[in-house]
This record gives sequence, structure tokens and C-alpha cells, in this order.
Amino acid sequence: MPSRLVALVTCIVLASAATCRADLDVLVTDNTNSIIYNVPPGGVVTTFASTNIDEPLGIVTNPTTGNVYVANNGTTAALINSVSVFDTNGTFLTSFGGSHLNAPTGLALDPTGNVYVANADGSIAKYDAAGAFITSVSTNLASPYGMVVAGTTLYVADQVGNKVEKFDITTLADQGTFVSGAAVDGPSGLAIGPNGNLFVTNFSTAAVTPVDTITEYTLGGTFIGTYANSFTIASMAGPIGILFGSTSNQAYVVNNIDGNISLIGPPGAGFGTDNGILASGLGGAAFIAPHVRPVPEPASIGLISLGLAGSLLYTRRRKTTRKVSA
Repeated sequence: MPSRLVALVTCIVLASAATCRADLDVLVTDNTNSIIYNVPPGGVVTTFASTNIDEPLGIVTNPTTGNVYVANNGTTAALINSVSVFDTNGTFLTSFGGSHLNAPTGLALDPTGNVYVANADGSIAKYDAAGAFITSVSTNLASPYGMVVAGTTLYVADQVGNKVEKFDITTLADQGTFVSGAAVDGPSGLAIGPNGNLFVTNFSTAAVTPVDTITEYTLGGTFIGTYANSFTIASMAGPIGILFGSTSNQAYVVNNIDGNISLIGPPGAGFGTDNGILASGLGGAAFIAPHVRPVPEPASIGLISLGLAGSLLYTRRRKTTRKVSA
């Protein structure tokens, strides 16, 4: 049986249609080669898109539609200062942006589908799911990069300013610095873990013996721990994007220097355990997002289920007939 059909059948049995994903592929932006890669659980890399993007950085996926939003950080005239939108199959749909964008870097999505865009000039812009402009704000951020939404708060990593800032998702009003200091060194990617804590990838800016890390905080700002490449995560070098698996809860960490994806043990006592490399050879790999394929409507699911049941019954009857004939 095809692997995606197996995943769909398992999904139907074990989860509700509202929360289920048919597969667990991830999408990774390659800023150097202007490619978006699709990386399935087996690690066999394919190209999701290589046109209608220019030096892509931030990437997010709408969990309802499966549409993929990509920040274009390059200077190609047709795509400068824009966000490209693709469907779940990699077909280009549209782009949006204009005067409210300036070399966009990071992206984030809120539960209603609104898209937040970080810009190289320190500003943040907000659009609806269709790409209509809502609002923008100038900030005190030196170099906003990775972003993530938790509740009513937008968290933004300031890669040069060495801090994570908080903003209200409705008004984009600055709510102050979430974390800064020695533990935050070149913060690049942000993700909410399965334990509800905020994880920060730190692409170290130290001139001598840089140590790339992941730091963990509660949403109340309490420091939990630092996980460093020189200790338990040997496969991590230049981490940017981070994403947690929906079933294994382990972290997928995109390493820009080595162009690979590290798999790191789930939060808890074992977090920081190096589970190896999922994929390598990804060039200037930067950010990561889940590749979501919406579950079919109930009628379609019923047809698939009936078809599967019929196939199993037919196979079983054929085996029985052969046994009798023998």
C-alpha cells in the first residue's frame, strides 16, 4: 500500500479529521540556491519549488488550506520585497508585499491565518491569509529574523540585537523584551515546543570558538536550559529554523553552515540528545515548516475507507479460493 495511504488510514483511525495530517513531510528554504526542498520522514529530498522565489528565508504553512508562504529576501525585480504563496503541491498561486516590505526575513502565522512578516529594516507587517495588508509597525529591532505566535503574542528573534522581543498580534504594539543576555547569542529561529515552552536557536556570532545552542524558556520568561553543539548535539552547526514533530515531539533543526537537518530528542530530561541527521546537502538551508496536506472531506474519506475495505476483502477471498483450489 502507498505510504501516504497508510498514513491517511492510520490518521483516520487514531485522530479526528480536524487535527489530523496525512503525512509528516517538512519544507526547507535554501537561501543560497533559491530552492524550497521537500523532506519526508525517510529523508529523500525533492524540490518543492524553484521558481517564483528569490533567496527565500522565512516559510510558514496554513494548516487549514495547506498553502505555503515564503519570504523573498532577494532583489530580483519581479519578486523584490514580496511573499510568494504556493499550494500544497508546489504550484505558485500569487505573491504580495510592496511598500510595507523591505528585504523580508522571518514569517509567522496566527490561528486565524494572518501572516506576519519581519523586515530587514526592523519593521513588522501584518497581512491576512489572502495577502491583503492589515497594518505595520516600526520597531527597535536591529535585525528581526525568526518569529512565532503563541496565544495573543508574537515573539520575534533579533539576530543582531541578541534578544527576543514580544508584540501584540492585534495591534503589533511592542510588549517589551522577552529575553536577552549571555544565553542569547545570534537568536535566529523560534518554535513553541510540545511542552508549551519557547525554544530559540542561537547562530553564534562569537569570533573565537563559537558555540551554537538551543535555549529553552517558559512563556513566563523563566530560563530552562541551554543545549550546545559542543556537548550533546554534535550535528548542529549554524542553526536557524526549528520545528517540533507532531508525533515524535523531537526537534527538526535546520543548520545553515552544514546544510542539513538535525533531529534532536524531545523536550524533557533527554532533550539535547543527538538523534542524527535527517537530510544533508541542502545548500544555504534556513527555515523550516511542516508540509501540510489537508485531510479529504468526510465523503472522500468514506470512499477511501470503502475502497480499502473492498480491496482487503477481495485479497482475502482470493487467498481463500487459492487454498481451496490447492
